[in-house]
Amino acid sequence: MEMKKGDVWGFGREFFLMDEDGEKLRSFRGFLEHGGLSGRAYKKSRAGLVSQEKFRLISEPCEDFLPFGAGAKIYCEGCSYELISSFQVYAGKALSHRESVLRRWERDG
Repeated sequence: MEMKKGDVWGFGREFFLMDEDGEKLRSFRGFLEHGGLSGRAYKKSRAGLVSQEKFRLISEPCEDFLPFGAGAKIYCEGCSYELISSFQVYAGKALSHRESVLRRWERDG
């Protein structure tokens, strides 16, 4: 059986892009990969502990998080993430997918 373009995204996890008030703006599918294997999950700062855990999100090329900017919140399966960066990946001249770097985000209280 031949796979059609876009079929692979149906196997991805469901993610939600959230607004500042915690309301779901839209859903999309993608794949999440743990990025930091250094073993250091948190860094001390004057304000307290800052999460160092980073993740790579691979999503469809049409998913554009840039209008929401760095700091946008993304939710998946009980975990919240903060967008650090997002960019398009090409295979030759064709747009293949979008890769984003996320940091685990924990709400206060």
